[in-house]
Amino acid sequence: GLAYFVMAASEIPTMSNYNRLERRFGTMPLLVFSMVGHGLRSIAVGLAGSAPLAIALMFTQIIGWAIALPAYMSYIGQVVDRRYLSTAVLVSFALGMSLGQIVGNAAAGYIAEGIGIAGMMFITSAFAFLAAAIMIVYGLVPLKTQSSKEES
Repeated sequence: GLAYFVMAASEIPTMSNYNRLERRFGTMPLLVFSMVGHGLRSIAVGLAGSAPLAIALMFTQIIGWAIALPAYMSYIGQVVDRRYLSTAVLVSFALGMSLGQIVGNAAAGYIAEGIGIAGMMFITSAFAFLAAAIMIVYGLVPLKTQSSKEES
């Protein structure tokens, strides 16, 4: 419970200032940064030698989900036609966030039982770094702007 409180409290300043961050850095760099941040946090928590240190490391959520969530919403707004935006947000959150977290938490529990929390956190970090790599490669492909969608 304390770890979740630390994570949630650390997200407030970042989410409150997200618009400034996006104007300065852009959506795609923030998405990549958040995935790398999540991966580094997972490694740090996996290496933490004690519960208090692991809880303290949850503060690094500020560079993970606190940036990823609004950046993800912004990214959807950039790549989805406005006529389908509400459906895209609903489906992406229902499948990507909600169902993904339910399945991910269950899988993480089984993995942690088998190889330990540190091993599970290293696997989590590998997925985060893979997501960052995919976003970098995908980011190299120019996005169609809203005006170019409307022209075609």
